Amino acid sequence: MAQPRPREEFESDGDYLKAFWIMSEFGVDEDACGLFDSFFNGYFTSQCPQTSEEKKHWDELPAVVTIFRGYNANNPRKWDGFSWTPDEKVAQFFANRRPEEGVGVVISAEVSKDRICAVFLQRGSEVEYIVTDVSDEDLK
Repeated sequence: MAQPRPREEFESDGDYLKAFWIMSEFGVDEDACGLFDSFFNGYFTSQCPQTSEEKKHWDELPAVVTIFRGYNANNPRKWDGFSWTPDEKVAQFFANRRPEEGVGVVISAEVSKDRICAVFLQRGSEVEYIVTDVSDEDLK
């Protein structure tokens, strides 16, 4: 798994973990999931630093947001992940980026804005929402 620069080069643990998440396009080890679950625990109580642009983006969201996630049908975790996007085309990219590994699937869910724990705008044109508690009832 990828790792960011050494922790000492960051102002806070939050800055370090945010950098770790952003640069780990392929996810994090199972062992780190609990750490990130705590890190992303609720938007207003989240330890994840948010830029002014990310805060503004979150502030301007409607009360209920449709989110998308692309995954490989052969992945045992399937849709049970933290990374979601408001853009169906981005989810399609992630679903189909490794066709040799199996069929890509895109799902959508509706969640209340307050369940979006963090917004990331640092991945080029991709907007990423961190939602740690999507359930079967949320799926559309």
